[in-house]
Amino acid sequence: MLINPLPSVDSLAVKLLAVIFVFVSGLFTGHHLTAKLFEAKEQKALATVAVKQEAIAVQGAVAVTKYVNSTKKLTNNLQATQQQIPRVFAKKETNEATTNCTVPRGFVRLFNDTATGSASAPDGSDADTADVDLATLLQVLTTNNEKFNEVRDQLIELQQFESQATKK
Repeated sequence: MLINPLPSVDSLAVKLLAVIFVFVSGLFTGHHLTAKLFEAKEQKALATVAVKQEAIAVQGAVAVTKYVNSTKKLTNNLQATQQQIPRVFAKKETNEATTNCTVPRGFVRLFNDTATGSASAPDGSDADTADVDLATLLQVLTTNNEKFNEVRDQLIELQQFESQATKK
């Protein structure tokens, strides 16, 4: 037989209030624990994001360093090529291959129109010799080629960086 510690508190209302109190305190305790659990998960997610952001920043620094180094290499190659062009064409009088090589106006017109993106229409002077000599033309071509290589390398590096960043 169960002994009642409070013999005067035998009413149903008191027992019902006790059950409601226990239920409500259980709800509050459960809510508090659930909130703490979600806070811990949020903190863990924030820490993971911070680690990923740091890794992306490091990858970005590496990509920039590689790009700068490849740009320096291309610039050095361009300078070496441009220094060789005048030496090759310095003896125009004695080199029959270079003196017979003229640049037509049509080529210069197409070259300039392509560079600016404008429409090109042939005219009667396209076959005439242009004022540009072959050495100058080659120097412009090597400069443009170097710029195109820089842009190509930069795009490749950005594509690699983007694909590595999305994998993680």
